[in-house]
Amino acid sequence: MQVEAEGDRLTGEEITSNCIALLVDGHETTSSLMSGLFLAATAHPEYCREVVADETFAAGFDEEVLGLNGPSKITARAAVGDTEVFGVPVAAGPRLALLQASANRDPEVFESPEEFRP
Repeated sequence: MQVEAEGDRLTGEEITSNCIALLVDGHETTSSLMSGLFLAATAHPEYCREVVADETFAAGFDEEVLGLNGPSKITARAAVGDTEVFGVPVAAGPRLALLQASANRDPEVFESPEEFRP
């Protein structure tokens, strides 16, 4: 909190943002991912048997959980300059809510994006 670089120090908002990031990144995402893995395991015991039989299958299982029920659902960002996203103008400054949970559910990119298929 007392760090200084070339005469600049963190603002109160920057310190708060960093503390929130530490809490979320260090705790919330881990507990959410573990919950997602448990839910997927109970909903799809057939894939759990495959993980037990062949531990290399676990990576695909984890990937699928992250894609369908990842721990980070939403984040906030601010555009540093005026821009456009998919034809929609975005002004610099105001914070935008970005729904990360929708990223892996685009049917134009993923075949059966709502189906659990490790």
